[in-house]
Amino acid sequence: MYSKLVVSLAEHPQYFDDVMEWCYREFWEGPRTDNFELKEFLNEHLKKNKIPCSLVALCDGRPVGSVHLMGREHDINPFFPCLSGLYVLPGYRKLGFGSMLIENALERARTNGFSNVYLAADESITYYV
Repeated sequence: MYSKLVVSLAEHPQYFDDVMEWCYREFWEGPRTDNFELKEFLNEHLKKNKIPCSLVALCDGRPVGSVHLMGREHDINPFFPCLSGLYVLPGYRKLGFGSMLIENALERARTNGFSNVYLAADESITYYV
């Protein structure tokens, strides 16, 4: 049996490089992007108990996934906070880590006074359906 836990990136910055690599590879990388811009974006997620934030799923103490809760300042969409960038390493999918990340993000939003959370995702993504 796995030991599963979701932690805040702000409280566990040692996972910053893992989260940055996943975000860049899966969502950010392109012909006109660089990781400097992404690093600045994620640095805003290091403020404790605030939104925007990033959450990290751990399996036996190893980072295996992340999700982001973005505030207005990081999204041109007027709906906030937005759940974005859900990622779980392929070998850890279908083990409940994605659901844990989403539930923890929703709880973080509620704790910060938000009753609604919006989804920022490409329409081709079927995980959320």
